[in-house]
Amino acid sequence: SYVGGHELLPYAIQAKFEADQLRERGIRREYWVVGPQYATAEKEFRVFWNLCKKLEIPMDVPGSYNSTESGLMKVSLWNGAFIFQAKSAQHPESLVGEALSGVIMAEAAKIKPIVWQQMIRPTLGDFDGWSIHTSTPEGKNHFYELFNFARDPLNEDWESFRMPAWRNNYVYKTPTLDADVKILLRLMEEHYGYSPFHIAQEY
Repeated sequence: SYVGGHELLPYAIQAKFEADQLRERGIRREYWVVGPQYATAEKEFRVFWNLCKKLEIPMDVPGSYNSTESGLMKVSLWNGAFIFQAKSAQHPESLVGEALSGVIMAEAAKIKPIVWQQMIRPTLGDFDGWSIHTSTPEGKNHFYELFNFARDPLNEDWESFRMPAWRNNYVYKTPTLDADVKILLRLMEEHYGYSPFHIAQEY
């Protein structure tokens, strides 16, 4: 959630300096965060909303809303030159038509493949937009395939990253070393007769 929310900040600032040019061309820089439900997308949206508040970036009023109840979560900056919206993938047909400069697929493994393949990816073509797919694994599904696609050095425009939970300093305030975790898992295997680490390695 923090990655997605912070990723947008440079693009928001850039749009300020492009605002007049964008207006003359009749276009804007629009970004979405798409989650399985509004509640999922709201996490990334909230990070960016709070960043704007903290940095005192003036949001357009009317035009900026933060309502999980109604599903209307939108940040508008620089008189509409920059738009960031939270969207739900529950109704894929509602995700068509808009030319996007970037999209965050939140909990991508839980979203139906058709949403990315047929609804979102084509909208990135007009502005050569980017995408970020963040998720916890859900087995060897479309997200797993996309992760491996991005690992292939031949796909130079893609990259894959993974991080164990214990490296997340927002969850674990005390730094945890990989070596310490391996010792703990080895002790668990000796005591209980199995090792989650071996299961993870096989996965």
